[in-house]
Amino acid sequence: MRDLASELFALGIAFEHAVICRDDVDIIARHLSELRAQYDLVFTTGGVGPTHDDVTHKAVAKAFGRPIVRSPELAELITGLLADRVTEEHTSELQSRTNLVCRLLLEKKKYT
Repeated sequence: MRDLASELFALGIAFEHAVICRDDVDIIARHLSELRAQYDLVFTTGGVGPTHDDVTHKAVAKAFGRPIVRSPELAELITGLLADRVTEEHTSELQSRTNLVCRLLLEKKKYT
């Protein structure tokens, strides 16, 4: 979190609030919904690694009312970046998560 705060500070963005919570879809979704109502930018630091048990991506989808969908292009990108560290199962999970985040960022950009 310190690294994220430092990078944001260097960009002139104030780091104002941090929440640490357990892997629970409803709890994470509730925090995200509350935070996005208060702040212009909200970051999550979970849900991006090649683990089978993370639920952050499901919570983000729930908080934004968006589905998680597969993207072959992102699966290829992730496989290229992570090479032998990722299995087919990981690729499927990761690209779905990344696709959700990319779609949310593009949506946000349309409104700013």
